Amino acid sequence: MIRIRPPALRRGDLIRVIAPASPFDRGRFDKGVKVLESLGFRVAWRPDVFSATGYVAGDDVPAIGPAAGQVVE
Repeated sequence: MIRIRPPALRRGDLIRVIAPASPFDRGRFDKGVKVLESLGFRVAWRPDVFSATGYVAGDDVPAIGPAAGQVVE
């Protein structure tokens, strides 16, 4: 099996946060963003990352497209 290893992240690289499963605590999210920024990364997310429908993070249909799009950038 061939292993593919992507290049390591560097200071200034962009990390996009997605919520493909369950909703989460906003306070913990903000703390995590601060940690990533303190390590020199840029952090971005879509405004609907905080949406929730019952026990899942937002609607299933819109979640599929954005998750795939985040990986491409």
